[in-house]
Amino acid sequence: MEGRSAYRVAVLPIVVGGSLVGTLTLGKSVDLALAQALKETTRSEVVFTVDGEIISSTVPESPLRAILREKAREWRDREAKRGILPLGATLEVVPSPNERFLALRGEVSGLEMGGSLSYVLLRSLDQETAMVRRIGADLLWVGAAAAVLALLLGLGIAAGVTRPIRRLVQAANEMRVGNYDFPLDVRSRDEMGRLAEDFEAMRASQRSEIQRLGEIDRMKSNFIAIASHEIVTPVTMIKAYAEMIGGGALGPVTENQREGLAAIGRGTATLTRLARDLTDMSLLDRDQLPANFEPSDLGEILEEIAVQVSPFVTQRNQQLSISVETGLVHPRIDRDYLGQAILNVVMNAVRFTADGGAVDLSAKRVPDGAEIAVTDTGIGIPKEDQEKIFARLVELKDINLHSSGTAEFNSSGLGLGLSIARGIVEAHGGTIRVESEVGKGSTFRILLPFMPESTAPGKGTGASGDSARQLRQTSSVN
Repeated sequence: MEGRSAYRVAVLPIVVGGSLVGTLTLGKSVDLALAQALKETTRSEVVFTVDGEIISSTVPESPLRAILREKAREWRDREAKRGILPLGATLEVVPSPNERFLALRGEVSGLEMGGSLSYVLLRSLDQETAMVRRIGADLLWVGAAAAVLALLLGLGIAAGVTRPIRRLVQAANEMRVGNYDFPLDVRSRDEMGRLAEDFEAMRASQRSEIQRLGEIDRMKSNFIAIASHEIVTPVTMIKAYAEMIGGGALGPVTENQREGLAAIGRGTATLTRLARDLTDMSLLDRDQLPANFEPSDLGEILEEIAVQVSPFVTQRNQQLSISVETGLVHPRIDRDYLGQAILNVVMNAVRFTADGGAVDLSAKRVPDGAEIAVTDTGIGIPKEDQEKIFARLVELKDINLHSSGTAEFNSSGLGLGLSIARGIVEAHGGTIRVESEVGKGSTFRILLPFMPESTAPGKGTGASGDSARQLRQTSSVN
């Protein structure tokens, strides 16, 4: 019963699962004082029992203590049935109304008093589980913090390694658009630093070469401008004398002489056109095209072009048709230069369309602008060559193949016409593109955007409304 004591010292090993986990030293008196001392040492509630009765306990009077009394009797009865004491200590879960406890129970032998003395160490299983969970959560946070720290450290190291590479790549991309002064800011002394030094040396060499080529190109443009201008004067004199002779001012002219004078006229016309093309190309190269932008009727421009090309179309037995949206006035174009660009495209269509073929000119409104289309039933352009045709001298295959100014089928020229056309269209803020299929023909589309109403000259001159969207058809020229 409670209050009984033992008076002999015993040293008891505490064994769990066959392993020694500690020793229990019992003094002469096994009472509440010893239980309190053992509680401080083990940080557990301590209960001593003799023959199934509690003799001392640190557990206050509570439902748990009542449960422990029942458990002590249960343990006594269980051992009485077995007839032997358990070896070492045993673990058991003791439930209570509010929480569960883990009980470590063992026997103490060799005492002066009779009976069987047992000790029970109790710890809250719920509290231990919560502590383990807290430790796990703390370890998780520590692990997460370590991972973040490692990630940041890795990013810092990676940034230090990749930043020079990114700067070199960016500098190379800037070189592609003509910027040779993008700062590298690579100051390391390792392999990356040496690579940056070599890149800078290469870039300086490229910059010098580009400047040299730019100077050569400028000199070339100036030479072409001067040469083409100087060609015009003697050609004009030759043309004037040929016309004067053909008119009989210097005496009668025979039929053979007239044919020769006609050949001279064709030659001077070719030279004049060549000089004009070279001059325009030089002006476009220097962005100095003397354009005079003003409102112009696109239908009138196309009709004038039809008149100019009609002799060539008639000679080739081709059909020329025009379809223009009524009242299609562009607020800001240079009538002469745009007409020249369209004429170059139309003559290209006539030249590369077989006898008996067709060429169609059209103009219509599109969102934010106007579109001019030149469609032919010619030989077509391979897809891989559709961008090349706008380059200069793309038709230059053999000097003997140059056109003499005629529009004979598939004749070759200097290859400046479409290049000049693109330059003039782009000077108007527009674009030119081609759609073509070999053996079926081509369509060149010129898109000319309208300027905003507040900046477009000649505001109010263009027609609007659905009633104006009617097509004006001109008769075909056969």
